[in-house]
Amino acid sequence: GKLRLLKKPILHPLLDQAHARLPDFNTQDISNLVYGLGLLGMRKETALLRAVCEHLPARLGEFGRQELSNTLYALGLLRFRHDDFLDAACSFLAGRIADLSEQEMSNITYACALLTFRHDGYLEALCDGASTRVSEFKPQGISNVVYSLGILGYSHDAFLNAICSHSLGMLDRFAPQGISNTVYGLGAVGFRHDDFLREVGAHMQGRGLHSFDAQHLSNTLYALARLAWSPEGLPDAICDDIAHRFEAFKPQELSNSIYALALLREGNPKFLHDF
Repeated sequence: GKLRLLKKPILHPLLDQAHARLPDFNTQDISNLVYGLGLLGMRKETALLRAVCEHLPARLGEFGRQELSNTLYALGLLRFRHDDFLDAACSFLAGRIADLSEQEMSNITYACALLTFRHDGYLEALCDGASTRVSEFKPQGISNVVYSLGILGYSHDAFLNAICSHSLGMLDRFAPQGISNTVYGLGAVGFRHDDFLREVGAHMQGRGLHSFDAQHLSNTLYALARLAWSPEGLPDAICDDIAHRFEAFKPQELSNSIYALALLREGNPKFLHDF
């Protein structure tokens, strides 16, 4: 997969062979196969992916943690949703959260979000287990999990409170997209952690809004409006920044920003005049 051999004549015959001999593959073989397809972005291989997903539930107990995590992550990248397999995999993983690493929890949950597949048993077990393990989470894992919970519409106060508290003092290690996705996830489930949001507002202004692209700013402003929280100076600063690069914003991003300002009761005359 990492060689990006999309145009090599050998690739499709290889995939045909893999399909025909799938029962002979061990779990590492299967995981590598699906992960390779994911890296290649081969979304048209639906027959092979369907065969894999129909084959796997009976063999879940044979999979190592990373093998199963990589398989699910690749299905997410491919946007290939097979509900029976996802239900079996999530039910299986719900009883094994303690065995998963921070990255595995993050990747599996993000895959579910990419596939818009919500499994409350898995999400409850994840949040219950991860609430006491937040010190293991790195910025990428934090943003992936919180964003995914937002996309799936699943709120868990104990976990979200713990992960936000853990994130205090760490924002300089987050990518701009990670900050935006974390705030967006909180907004989507209506969970407000004032200390975290206050730090986000100060950090974004100190870091420089130029480092956040149009979608980052629009999503952050929209999420803050959902939470009815206006960090001191941030909405005005975002408006001033948008006013200098209107052309970078898609119509939906501009309209969401206007809508968010209305919800926050914030008025920026220069922004509105230029708009």
